[in-house]
Amino acid sequence: MARQVHLEPGLSPAKWAGALSEALWSAADWVGCDAVRVERADPPELVPMLNATLAPPPSPNGP
Repeated sequence: MARQVHLEPGLSPAKWAGALSEALWSAADWVGCDAVRVERADPPELVPMLNATLAPPPSPNGP
């Protein structure tokens, strides 16, 4: 879980949501987490964008 995500002023949430999602999954993998969720973000509209892209990756062994 990422308690707070901050995007520098002037950067577009829509443009950076994908890169932030990849970075959060990379960090989660590094510490052995299998789920990622954002609680708060600045700007606030980033929360639903990130959480929509943070669905767990597909299992390599199928469903």
